[in-house]
Amino acid sequence: MTAKRLVAAIVALATSVSLAACTTSIPPEVLSSSSAAMSSRMRPAVPEPTLEQLQKLLEKVLDPKIPAEDKLDTIEGAEDSPELFEKIAEASREAQADIKLTGQIVPTDRKTRTVHVELAIPGQPAQGGEIQFVYDDGKWKVSKAFVCSTITLLMPDSVPAACLM
Repeated sequence: MTAKRLVAAIVALATSVSLAACTTSIPPEVLSSSSAAMSSRMRPAVPEPTLEQLQKLLEKVLDPKIPAEDKLDTIEGAEDSPELFEKIAEASREAQADIKLTGQIVPTDRKTRTVHVELAIPGQPAQGGEIQFVYDDGKWKVSKAFVCSTITLLMPDSVPAACLM
């Protein structure tokens, strides 16, 4: 083979490899991951709450002195179940429960944060658990699941219908 033919063969091979690379389709998993990355960059950022902010939110939910209409933006989905505000405040007051957030805020997903919580009732050992806060409609809210499980624990005979669904 002459030098000209060898160079021509190398150029042809390089050109065919380049053309093949340009026309090769991108695997779907790569496309979907880049689409997800692009769409996550386009979504507005969710502000990270502090432990102090979440504790104040929880205290507002539990405070019987604050009217339910002033708490509508504190419990996930409670706009449709205003009785949750009265029941959680009543249950907390009657049990003399002290509910405190402890530990770190752990992102569960883009709009949910989980925090360890300690529930202390006089004369009983403190109970630990988890509480979720949900970012909804531009605000952090206490999860309806936590409110319902707390009412069920403290007042099992007085669980509102919204918690039975």
